[in-house]
Amino acid sequence: FCVFASSKVNIFKNCFARRDVLVENCRRILELNDVLVRLRTGRLSIQIWGQGLTVTDLNAGGVRVSGEIRNVELTPVGA
Repeated sequence: FCVFASSKVNIFKNCFARRDVLVENCRRILELNDVLVRLRTGRLSIQIWGQGLTVTDLNAGGVRVSGEIRNVELTPVGA
């Protein structure tokens, strides 16, 4: 697993299969379709690009995005 950490958010991505991304401290789902999932954490906007994307395991601590993950973009809020 690869781990990216930025302020109070951790993103765990299975680098080999590229099938799942777990985003902790997710506050809001901004956009959701089969090619793009856009999430908001406290200080980041996270865009997950791919194919056949779905959101599962939605809980108070985060979300799991599954599908063919092609790219993950982290953008500071307000940038």
